[in-house]
Amino acid sequence: MILKKVTSFLKSYLLIRILLNAVFLYIWIHGTIDNFNHSGIKGKERDLLLMHTIVYNAALLATLYINTLVFIPKLLLRKKYVLYCIGLFTSIVLHTAILVFYREYILDVIPSIKTYDFSYYSAFIRSRGEDTFHFFVYLFYNTSCFTILQFSLVFLGQHFFIAIRQNELIRQQQTEIELSVLKSQINPHFLFNVLNNIYSLSLKGSDQTPEVVMRLSEILRYMLYEAKHELVPLKKEIQMIRDYADIEQMRLSKEQVLTMNFDEAQTPPLQIAPLLLIPFVENAIKHGTNSIASGAYVFIDIKVTDTTLYFSCKNNYKPVPAPKDSGLGLANAGKRLQLLYPGKHVLDIKRQNNTFEVLLSIQLSL
Repeated sequence: MILKKVTSFLKSYLLIRILLNAVFLYIWIHGTIDNFNHSGIKGKERDLLLMHTIVYNAALLATLYINTLVFIPKLLLRKKYVLYCIGLFTSIVLHTAILVFYREYILDVIPSIKTYDFSYYSAFIRSRGEDTFHFFVYLFYNTSCFTILQFSLVFLGQHFFIAIRQNELIRQQQTEIELSVLKSQINPHFLFNVLNNIYSLSLKGSDQTPEVVMRLSEILRYMLYEAKHELVPLKKEIQMIRDYADIEQMRLSKEQVLTMNFDEAQTPPLQIAPLLLIPFVENAIKHGTNSIASGAYVFIDIKVTDTTLYFSCKNNYKPVPAPKDSGLGLANAGKRLQLLYPGKHVLDIKRQNNTFEVLLSIQLSL
């Protein structure tokens, strides 16, 4: 098990990112240490120089990593281009100002220091008598912008390389996943129950028979055609779940409760991967109402806030020995969430006091 995890990590792109950052830091830190070791400063001033060298380079690295770890993922990759440009420009200005004035301070407190003793960074070419403003402009243009943008391009290259690889993986597994999901949703047990309901209603001459047939037709059409797309309108996905719940409601007794809350009018036009929520609903109905004849309940609640979908499905059940294939639908749903919404979803499954609850939040796109 441990060997398998180690092998997986060695093949991951996280390792590539760690190695690239390690190489970058090694070059920087090694160059700075080399400059420090060749400095002619001795005694107490050398200890002071060491402290300032650490602080000075920490300020440099902080700006780089604030951009790559905060600004790029939080702003640039979320298409907030104006905010990203403002944040990046502001950080570069502050970064440059700190380096200029802190460098002046170091030169003043350690009179015998050379301008290149305390950093590998190319900010040390200024002579003591050069104008501060002109040096600020030079440092801003030739060092701060160049270094930060260069480091950002490396980070973005890593990001898009990983994204391309993940998309390839998703496409390779999409057919297998879709077949697995379809098998878990349109199973003989479900069709048998629906057809029995239709047959029973037709014998009674019920006016509901055409409606049930129409709803079943819509579900099959959605699964066979709409589910081929990578994304579908959220409202269509919810409507399919509602049709499924309504059909299942037909076979339930008065002592079994199935409710679904969803405010369609307040829902923005979001997109979602198809057949992502239905496994949780089917699992609740299958293990809830099928195991308890009286007093069974299934509560489905769906809300949308901004671009985040909040899904809750809760049911009670009677503990019975689980079959070998139990949980396959939930496992498939979890796998799809990891592939399609990495870092953009939170799935929490709770089992306690003979109740089963699924809490899911997903950041969707327009």
